[in-house]
Amino acid sequence: MESKTNELTNGQGAQNAKFAASAWRRLGAIAVLSISGLFYFRSQGVTPIRSVAVSTGVSIFFLLLWLVESRWTTDAPTPPKKRSNFDWGMHYVRGFAIVCILLTHFLQYADATQFARAFFKSSTVYFLFISGYLCQFLAFRHPVDTRAYYLSKLKNVIAPYLVFSLATLLAISLINVKRPGVIAPSAISIKAIPSIFLLGGAQRQYWYIPFIAIVFLFSPWLTRTSNRTLTWLSIVSFALAICFPFRPPTVPTWSVPFFLYRFVYFIWAYFFGFAYARWKEHIDPDLGAYAVPALLMGTVLGICMMSSGKVAWLPSHFLSGSFALTFQKLLFLVPILYVANKIRTCRIALFDMLATYSFTLFFLHYFFVKDFVVLQRAIFAHVESGSFLQLCVRIGLGVGFVALNLVLSILLKTACGRWSRSFVGS
Repeated sequence: MESKTNELTNGQGAQNAKFAASAWRRLGAIAVLSISGLFYFRSQGVTPIRSVAVSTGVSIFFLLLWLVESRWTTDAPTPPKKRSNFDWGMHYVRGFAIVCILLTHFLQYADATQFARAFFKSSTVYFLFISGYLCQFLAFRHPVDTRAYYLSKLKNVIAPYLVFSLATLLAISLINVKRPGVIAPSAISIKAIPSIFLLGGAQRQYWYIPFIAIVFLFSPWLTRTSNRTLTWLSIVSFALAICFPFRPPTVPTWSVPFFLYRFVYFIWAYFFGFAYARWKEHIDPDLGAYAVPALLMGTVLGICMMSSGKVAWLPSHFLSGSFALTFQKLLFLVPILYVANKIRTCRIALFDMLATYSFTLFFLHYFFVKDFVVLQRAIFAHVESGSFLQLCVRIGLGVGFVALNLVLSILLKTACGRWSRSFVGS
């Protein structure tokens, strides 16, 4: 009897210790975010009073969220899911995709536009491919409950998009300085609010959310289509992607025509993901034979795109169009999938974190591009142009850019607690 009592006491003590550790971590995350926000806004020229007010407001928001969560949520925390048969490789593709997107947006403002375009531009293809694959793969296990599917996407995708869009508008209004890839303070008005939210106008990459929201509408139907229909959808969408320009020069950013061009340009990757999930067992055995040739072809194509306009005999019109980018990303998918299959049973902590926090990284990163670009230019002023040291600095800043956003994503998730998926997408 005494041994059972001791076991219960020890179990309760361990549970209390675990709860206390979790509470301290959450308090620590809230404190770090508030202090970081204070210093960041001061560095952007915001007055001390406003900076302190914003920092205090951030703290109060997270504490109120914690209070509401503790009062309204009475059920026990959901234990982590067992991942005995989890496909880690395909999970890592999402992490690889978000790193490519972050590097694209950093490098295009860090005086490396040609390299960014040649090797990282249009990396949204990888995101869409894995989204289509997972949608069909999960539908094989459990038939899609349309209502539950829509509610899930509304909670885990649309809700954090609205939160981050609103936070961006508030922050830009406070800083009142134009930042690359973020809406200009002069463009914020009550009249513009509907179009900002409907077309993803708060930050440059937010066009993806209205786009994927439309894709979500027909995804349950797509899981039930015949193989013949899916094949035709894949062929026609890919043909349209290589024929249509990424964005004609006359089409303004964050407009309906801009959004439609992006839709035509990227939708093929989602259909290809569905197709891969259906015919995976027939495709995988041949990936090894084509992985290296596809990687070499994609790399050569990237080098040609970097040299476009510099070498007379290269077809610059072809290399600067959408065909080269679209075909290159299709080529790169072959070695990516080959490697993903090779490491499907390996859990790699860093890759797992990047994949887990990929959506938060997507929402967050553009706001800090300018700061890293300014830092790079300050360092480059003391480094010989074109030197190896300059290359090392650029690589280091790229890694630092990804690392900073990852740390902030972890802090935001910790501060938001159990409702983090609805607020920050993690």
